[in-house]
Amino acid sequence: MIHVFDNYYIKVSEMSYTLMRKDVTGKGEDKFIPMGYYGCLESALTALTKKAPARDMEGREVTLKEAIETIKECTKRIESLVI
Repeated sequence: MIHVFDNYYIKVSEMSYTLMRKDVTGKGEDKFIPMGYYGCLESALTALTKKAPARDMEGREVTLKEAIETIKECTKRIESLVI
């Protein structure tokens, strides 16, 4: 499994790449929740640039400027990992 950043991971198998988010159960155990299945690593990372900011902003009110900045920061963070 590839640890991308924070609680985001990519599980690699022969047939696909599964984008996953690590959560903790009520018993304190790690639980990995699938967020999507992709045919290549690049697609999984691209999806993460959309899903991570959306999850970060979920349930709270943000301005358009804050939303755009959150998306840009996530994209830059992922790009810095692969360059």
